[in-house]
Amino acid sequence: FTRLGTHVLGLEPNGYLTGPTWSPDERFFAYSTVLNRYGTEQAIFFVDVATGELRTLTDGPGVDNYPEWGPALAGRLR
Repeated sequence: FTRLGTHVLGLEPNGYLTGPTWSPDERFFAYSTVLNRYGTEQAIFFVDVATGELRTLTDGPGVDNYPEWGPALAGRLR
């Protein structure tokens, strides 16, 4: 687990995260994590800071890492 302010977040699944970043409005926190021991599968997760809800943004095969926030997501995450 990682402490984020007053919230404690469960990291999926191995606790190793990369590219942590806040959304521009600071409502969400995104990061990528390694899904297997070889590092060949990675996914991006984000957390609603107010509720602590952890959601998967990517889950396909391959490496998805170092998330960045862009205008296309503005107002779309609820």
